[in-house]
Amino acid sequence: MQKRLRCSLHDIENMLSPYSYIIHIHRAFLVNMNFITQVSGNAAGYKLQLFGSDKVLPVSKANEPAFRERVLDRQEK
Repeated sequence: MQKRLRCSLHDIENMLSPYSYIIHIHRAFLVNMNFITQVSGNAAGYKLQLFGSDKVLPVSKANEPAFRERVLDRQEK
């Protein structure tokens, strides 16, 4: 079920801030880190695949440092 919201992604990100597993990866995407099934790419650019979807989502250069800190470093531990 899809539901359309009339607010900015920034507002949604603020509403979801108590949930540490939600991460902003691109100006158009917030993702649940628990649903990331595959990370491909390198420092030049990362792409994600999520559980239950065949779409590949990009990680923007602006959001890459936070992504690396919260997702990649977590996987290495």
